[in-house]
Amino acid sequence: MERLAGKSIEELEEACSADPGCVGFNSAGWLKSSLAPEEEWYAWDGGDLYVKELSLLQMGAQDEPDSGPELNSGQGESGNQAVEMLKFILGETKKEKEAAIETEAEAQGDFESSMQALTAAEEDLKKNIEQYKLALATTEKQLEEAKEDLATTTKEHAAIVRYLAEIEPGCTFIQTNYETRKSNREAEKTALEGAIDLLKNTPVFQAAEAAQEKEDLGKCAGVCEEKGMDHAECGACQEGVTVFGYCATNESAPGCSEATATGSADALA
Repeated sequence: MERLAGKSIEELEEACSADPGCVGFNSAGWLKSSLAPEEEWYAWDGGDLYVKELSLLQMGAQDEPDSGPELNSGQGESGNQAVEMLKFILGETKKEKEAAIETEAEAQGDFESSMQALTAAEEDLKKNIEQYKLALATTEKQLEEAKEDLATTTKEHAAIVRYLAEIEPGCTFIQTNYETRKSNREAEKTALEGAIDLLKNTPVFQAAEAAQEKEDLGKCAGVCEEKGMDHAECGACQEGVTVFGYCATNESAPGCSEATATGSADALA
């Protein structure tokens, strides 16, 4: 029929009740002149439907005959009592209806609040499940890697054990014969040192050593053989200095006492 936007449920109910052509309204403000069969009704997110219920008084007013017998005062009084009773029943019914509507609205609000909370909880649970799945997959991957590392380490350990078992005889032999080998090496060293001493004392070695010394002395070989290797003249010849100069740093050398004497100019020269 029309829309009364912004009106409360009570105002819409009053407007529909005042209009005989109105059979119901919804909370969006639309007054309706007709309704589909109840089996075709459906839930609507835009609001709730309210249907007008005709009272006995309204039905009597609509079906009132054009003419009829007049009622006497007794019947009128009884009729008035009946009307008052019907009005009382209508008022109580209206109150019960309003209370039922209010209760239903509160229940609807509680239901929607619960659904919102449950929906939010469901979303959180879904997120948690996804995180748990990811953590599970990561843990399973780490477990597989740990198993592979364990297998590799076990294989390497077994190879090391086999290798140690293979070289153990050689290691044991060295450990067992270490002291004997040590004493044998010391005996060999002593024998070699003795052989060296024997070789050095042979005439051939001494002659070779003397020839090498003479070769090393060069032009000084004559004076060194005559005076001796430790004489001042031999040392001065090898160092290429005068005997006096040599004796300046080797005063105790044989021949230096004569060379450094200042008794005559000839001795100094």
